Amino acid sequence: MLSSLTRFRCVATSSVSLANSYTALLNPPISVCSRSIHTASNSLGIFGFGNPHEEPLIKRIARKFGWSESSKSYLRATGYLMYIKVADEVSYLNFFKHCELEDTFISWFTVVELHLWLLGARIMQEGADGRVVRNSMFQALWEDCDLKSKKLDGALASARKRQILELGDQFQATLVSYDEGLLGNDVVLAGALWRRFLQRKKNMQRCPEELLRDSLALEMLVIYVRSQYYNLNEVGKLQLLRRKFEWTEFDESLLRLVDNNVGQKKIINKSV
Repeated sequence: MLSSLTRFRCVATSSVSLANSYTALLNPPISVCSRSIHTASNSLGIFGFGNPHEEPLIKRIARKFGWSESSKSYLRATGYLMYIKVADEVSYLNFFKHCELEDTFISWFTVVELHLWLLGARIMQEGADGRVVRNSMFQALWEDCDLKSKKLDGALASARKRQILELGDQFQATLVSYDEGLLGNDVVLAGALWRRFLQRKKNMQRCPEELLRDSLALEMLVIYVRSQYYNLNEVGKLQLLRRKFEWTEFDESLLRLVDNNVGQKKIINKSV
């Protein structure tokens, strides 16, 4: 059961492999150094992130080919860039630390999955345009997973594909449980987050100190999801498509939001 992927640690990958899968966006070859598993891109400057005074490449291409910000080509490219914003800007190590997750492929996937769901839940409010962006984000995820899994030592192609398919089934089930948690109360959301982040721990006989740490991590996860989704709902469509938003830090500072959590939840439920 995903044994090979679970043992997968700190494998180098290049942004070029992922970015070149959208060939209409990136035509010329680009030489980039490798980075760890926790990133999908290390040439963000080619998309306009590196130099704030330089027009992003996607805007130059869009202007050249006459794409508008509502064209399907632009929206598909935006979905890939949304994925890169998750893969490169989320603080994975903070999640690993506070949830006591091992630094593995599955832990990485769990964190990415949560943030893609958050973005997907928000972008789907934009109707047909949002659906195109969301589907493109998910496509980028599976292409990146395929690239990373190919770097497993001794992994057979047939076993790797079978495990990716199994991961896909888990992904679909997790999206449904997260949706139920977002629309329901914090108990339902906590159950969905517990099953994905904390229940997978090997030693189920937890001592009181470990259970206390788990409960604290779970509270932080619930607050994080509510506050991050609230913040995403405060961002307009154009700002969202242009990725003009920041990720909340996953650390102890979240606990200071606990008094505002109920009020934020009411606002969130009204916007869903």
